[in-house]
Amino acid sequence: MSDFLTFVNLLDAKALVLGLAALAGGILGVQYTYRDIRDLGFEPGHIALGCGSLVFIATGALFIVGPVLYALG
Repeated sequence: MSDFLTFVNLLDAKALVLGLAALAGGILGVQYTYRDIRDLGFEPGHIALGCGSLVFIATGALFIVGPVLYALG
């Protein structure tokens, strides 16, 4: 049983790290999109870039919140 709990804790740690990385990538993507729109003007490709960044932010939030909620029981 102890080995299983160690495995679960390791998965939680990996999920938190992946969540933080996805969240950071999404935030950087939003900043890049905003700067690109500000400097070059709006283009249709900015919609895809912005939506992709928001997906990364949402995924990162889920990967962070999931293990926390699991740990709280």
